[in-house]
Amino acid sequence: MVDEMAYHKYNANDKDGYAQRGTQSEILVKDILIDLGYDIKDTTLLENKKGKDLYVNGYAADVKRRSSKKCFIEVKVNNKPGWLYKDSTYIIFHFYDIDYLYICKTEDLRMLYELNDYKSCGRKEYNEELFVLPLDDLFNITKKIIKV
Repeated sequence: MVDEMAYHKYNANDKDGYAQRGTQSEILVKDILIDLGYDIKDTTLLENKKGKDLYVNGYAADVKRRSSKKCFIEVKVNNKPGWLYKDSTYIIFHFYDIDYLYICKTEDLRMLYELNDYKSCGRKEYNEELFVLPLDDLFNITKKIIKV
């Protein structure tokens, strides 16, 4: 896990608190995986900027805090690749409202996006391209589900 103070300086424009809540989910996910016996290693700030929040058994993972009602997937931000196209091997979704972790391969999530015609959306102030992933589709590519 990156140094929390450095991370918040990196996310100084976090007006909505997304980065802070995301950091809280990262800490929770890390603690849960350690308790379950996974080998967890922290990332550097540079690795974090490339979409890696922690290493799980040697594989880079990106933790995403989501609601089970809408699972937004970031395709682009400011005309640059969003976290869907960053360097992590796995995405760990922390569904805070139902207390579950869904772990899927980033490559599988990309393929799912590229093979389907999901409706794009996004916030203009962030110049982003997102899509809402139906949980049934995510469930079908999930490698592991953990009750928190």
